[in-house]
Amino acid sequence: MPRPGRLRRNVEDHLRNAYAHYGLPAGAVTGVVDEDLLLAQRLRDAFAEEEASALPRTGFDEVAAPLQTRLDGHSDKDAVEAARITSGRSLREEALAKLTRAAERSGHTLQALQDMIEHHIEGLFVQISDAFNALDRQRSGDGARLDYISVRPEGARPWRWQVTPRWKRSSRGAFVHYRENANGAQVKVHAIQLVLAAVLADAETRGRVLILDELGNSLGEVNRKDMLAALRDVARRQHLTILGTCQDSVLVDAAAVCDELLWFVHASSSDAYNQPTRTWGHDLDGKRVELTADWITAGRSHA
Repeated sequence: MPRPGRLRRNVEDHLRNAYAHYGLPAGAVTGVVDEDLLLAQRLRDAFAEEEASALPRTGFDEVAAPLQTRLDGHSDKDAVEAARITSGRSLREEALAKLTRAAERSGHTLQALQDMIEHHIEGLFVQISDAFNALDRQRSGDGARLDYISVRPEGARPWRWQVTPRWKRSSRGAFVHYRENANGAQVKVHAIQLVLAAVLADAETRGRVLILDELGNSLGEVNRKDMLAALRDVARRQHLTILGTCQDSVLVDAAAVCDELLWFVHASSSDAYNQPTRTWGHDLDGKRVELTADWITAGRSHA
């Protein structure tokens, strides 16, 4: 058990620390701190100067009384402040709980919506892949397909899809990646087929326009005719207009499948403008051609 002298020193240390924490530094003077704290300082000093082995003339309660009085005076204020903090914390917790429940509901709704979108887009890719394969086999190919991966976002963020066209180079071969080395004609044929497959998979193409550049160029005779015939069939089936640009060498084959030709001639680099555009229209109904002839030739007088 500690001796009385040690207990007294411990009391002195605790009193000094208590008053220091409350705002009574060592050596405080009048005008700097309040009178009751100065009284506490004098009592504390008197308590410290007493002989440790003798009976204390200044009691611990007497030294601590000014601090206790101040603490008691703040107790009601502290109680009110504690009640306010508790009430505010309760309101915040309630609001946070509501927001958490709303966020969870929104998360479930978003997930359901993303499931629907993913299912719909996957269905479109399946249709495009099937049409891609059918078009390739119609021209005696060995089959083609689309591989696709959904890179689904966490939350409401941008969504990415990784789509890879593949096709077979032989009946027993595997489906190869479109970026693997191949001749340019093969890549161009499958590029056109993929565009047409996307058109065939769309149920709302009536009245739309598809524009293709360098139509049939760099293709051999068989591939060129197959592609032009496929373009014609898709245009008629889907009720859309396909506009394609091509070189003069493709015009003869293009004339066999299209309804109208526009021939632009650039004679030389010194000419600022092309030569007058020549137009051929193909229509099984001759009367319709006669009815539109005047409108087509009306602008020639202004050339």
